[in-house]
Amino acid sequence: MRLRPTLAHWFETYIPRNETVHALKALASTGVVQLELDPKLTDPLNLEPVLHFIERFQLVRNKYRNLLPAPGIPHNGQAEAPERTARKALDCLETWSAPLDALLDRQAQIETEQKNLVLLSECLAAMKEVWGDVAHLSQKSHFLYKGVFACPRTQHLAADICATIDEIIPGQKHNFFIVADEPGCRDIIERAYRCKTCLKLQVPEWLSSVPDEYKHQIETRTAELEVQANETLQALDEKRKDPVVSIALADIDLLAWYLKHSIDLASVRKLCHVTGWTTAENVGLLQQAFYNDGIHGVIRFTAPPESSKTPVNMRQPWWAKPFLFILELLGTPDSTEIDSSKLLPIIVPLLFGYMFPDVGHGLMLVLLSAALYQRWPTGRILIPCGLSAMLFGLVFGEVFGLEGVLAPLWLHPLEHPLEVLLAPLVLGAALILLGLVFNGAQALWRGAAREWLLSDAAVLVLYIAILTGLFVPQSLWVAVVALFWFLLGQLLIASSERMAHLGRGLGSLLQNVFELALNTLSFLRVGAFALAHAALSTAILRMTDGVSNEVLHMLLLVLGHIFIVTLEGLVAFVQTTRLVLFEFFIHFMRAEGRMFRTMTKPPHGPDTGKW
Repeated sequence: MRLRPTLAHWFETYIPRNETVHALKALASTGVVQLELDPKLTDPLNLEPVLHFIERFQLVRNKYRNLLPAPGIPHNGQAEAPERTARKALDCLETWSAPLDALLDRQAQIETEQKNLVLLSECLAAMKEVWGDVAHLSQKSHFLYKGVFACPRTQHLAADICATIDEIIPGQKHNFFIVADEPGCRDIIERAYRCKTCLKLQVPEWLSSVPDEYKHQIETRTAELEVQANETLQALDEKRKDPVVSIALADIDLLAWYLKHSIDLASVRKLCHVTGWTTAENVGLLQQAFYNDGIHGVIRFTAPPESSKTPVNMRQPWWAKPFLFILELLGTPDSTEIDSSKLLPIIVPLLFGYMFPDVGHGLMLVLLSAALYQRWPTGRILIPCGLSAMLFGLVFGEVFGLEGVLAPLWLHPLEHPLEVLLAPLVLGAALILLGLVFNGAQALWRGAAREWLLSDAAVLVLYIAILTGLFVPQSLWVAVVALFWFLLGQLLIASSERMAHLGRGLGSLLQNVFELALNTLSFLRVGAFALAHAALSTAILRMTDGVSNEVLHMLLLVLGHIFIVTLEGLVAFVQTTRLVLFEFFIHFMRAEGRMFRTMTKPPHGPDTGKW
């Protein structure tokens, strides 16, 4: 039995206006929907922000298309409004792409240097012993422009380029041209060679002029570049596998599809925006209702409006629903409170039956409720209460106040008044203890377990110790321990002014102990009303015994029992409600929630099943 309410989900859907009525009928037929107007519906549907974010997203997407992971599965379940989804997807993609430019630049630099080293090795192999004469090309000069260009051997150079060449060194795949000229000719020369698909050879300053040394240097540098290239490639591969970006891509694709198919309808306001709450765990149930009725709309869970309080689903079984109004007299629990509505079908009949113990009177209540079952739904609570009264009537041997008709299973109230008074105290103490335990469970749900352990838990132990101390005096030492526990807890809870906080804590403890004592003694009224019921039933019999006329005797007897059932039944129910609300609920219930109420299901015709 689940004792914690669950929060409902906010849903929304856009449907064609001509299908709105049938869509609401389909939603109502599920029995898990509560419609509520979204405050944003007062504004016209504005898709411009969504379009803006999608366009920016696609620009970034196109730039890094070859590096993006494959689109995954869009968010299914709790999501935001379309513009928030698009904004989050854009932020995700921009965060993902931020380090990419540096990685790509680094990859290009490595590839350029690797290619240069390959050309350099080919050039050095072609130059052989003359390399030392041109090693000075790596040295910068303000008086002379120096350069080495590598051109494919199949490349025919123009006359203007040939005029700048000082020396040609044929290589295995390239011709290497050594150029020297005035510094002002640098741009002209390099532009001319680029036009002929030639590459300028970069001679690193670290390169030695000794053949054995420069070969080793090039091999070492080539190995270093290979390691760096693999690291860069691995980093890019990891970016391609990012699952968050994959979901962002899927979300944008879904939004783009939605806009493609709905923007024309939205522009002429042919769509109706339906919003509300549902207790369905996923959109499948609601979506299936649309499919069954041929409704063209997609339902999804979204973030609820900030100004709206999420209702809670009490999940009441049929046997608990008649007692729900008692809980609503105090309020509705929220998602961090105990849903005690499932306990009321046990507690209420138990208290009522003890205060109204009579087989005959209980049977009258059951028959009355059964006769008005359809017309008086709230009155169905009298059936379990009447059955409980009949059960306690057997326990006390009461049948319309007649003596000797039934032997009591336990005792007769008027013969053993003390036992009848004390028995409800045990039940009352158990209910109060249950309420204090519920308070601890709620503190755990709220994330306030530490405060409860340092304060209210000590009160719970103190209450148990005092109760058991009435029978086992040694347990009063536990009460002393609980008192010190409480005082220490007050000092630990206080962050400043601890003595003042301790004083307030002592005052609160005295109030709690006094209230717990009064709450416990309040259950004496349960036994008192049981005695009063027995006494009143006996009094009615004694009053009618003196009437000699049989018809008048029976009439007075019937009227007397109707009076007892009406008056005592009402009083017993009022007292039961009071005990539940102010002696049980008060120890744990804050009633800060809002009840989920389903739409009324649409009426159906007898044959067609339609409105």
